[in-house]
Amino acid sequence: GVLPGYATIGVAAPLLLFLLRSLQAMSAGGELAGASAFAVEHAHPERRGLHGSAVGVGVLLGTSLASGVAAVMAWLVPAEQMLAWGWRIPFLLALPLTAVALVIRLRLEDTPAFTRAAARSQVVRNPLKLVVLRHWRPLLQVSGLGVAYTVGAYFSTGFIFAYLSTYLRHSTGFASTFTGLIIVAGIPCIPLFGHLSDRIGRRKVMGAAFAWYLLFAIPLMYLMDTDSIVLLALAYFAINIPYTALLAVGTTIFAELFPTEVRYSGAALGINVFALVGGATPYLATLSIELSRDLRAPSLLIVATAVISLLTLWTVRETGRSPLS
Repeated sequence: GVLPGYATIGVAAPLLLFLLRSLQAMSAGGELAGASAFAVEHAHPERRGLHGSAVGVGVLLGTSLASGVAAVMAWLVPAEQMLAWGWRIPFLLALPLTAVALVIRLRLEDTPAFTRAAARSQVVRNPLKLVVLRHWRPLLQVSGLGVAYTVGAYFSTGFIFAYLSTYLRHSTGFASTFTGLIIVAGIPCIPLFGHLSDRIGRRKVMGAAFAWYLLFAIPLMYLMDTDSIVLLALAYFAINIPYTALLAVGTTIFAELFPTEVRYSGAALGINVFALVGGATPYLATLSIELSRDLRAPSLLIVATAVISLLTLWTVRETGRSPLS
């Protein structure tokens, strides 16, 4: 929010912005892994999916809040002033939220699972090294499952804004408001999918989400290229459904695939590996449109990553009914 601009430090300004945003994304991956482990380790064995889905609800609430702030800024601040200084405001507004989050974390106690591991002297000094050497299989599985997860996330929450404002010629205010409302509408789906995974298993819910992407991503992108706001909303909501399912179940299964002593580190490393792919989604989606001159081209990116994640899912055991080791 206080980064010097190009006029002051030249090309170092965009480079520093890129570096800071990358660190921010890595931190978000760590937060997601930690929150998932915390929720899963506190949950009753038969309700881990529901409890883990609370993390997904928090993710979309934060995304919705971000869209809301962007919408308010777009409606209140002229485009020229937004480019000059307005873009800094949302970053600065995150400061009090960070303070609140820090206070909460300093008051948290260790989970029962971690306390038991500590009592048995199973807490390791270098969990990251142990993950790479002994738990590389679940690490690769988390990375493979997460490819479609993150591409769907960045597509639904990042690229769509550019799609609406740049290609469909809607105002930035409309694009921010519209995306925020659709994201909010998807929040109730998350605990439903989390509860469903407790009943029928994580693999079935994730598999259905990947299959949805495979079958409907392309036709839904065709439907989004329309002048009808109603059809646009329906198509956007429909393409967002598998993302809410993966957000509900992924946070839980990523934690369940690792034993307690490396759960946080293993999930965090896996999440940040696939985040490298997902973070490039808006750019790859835009590039695909520029190269093909086809507004539906980004759907092929979703389909390709869904294939990778679906193949990975075949190698993953069902964790929903297994005790946490």
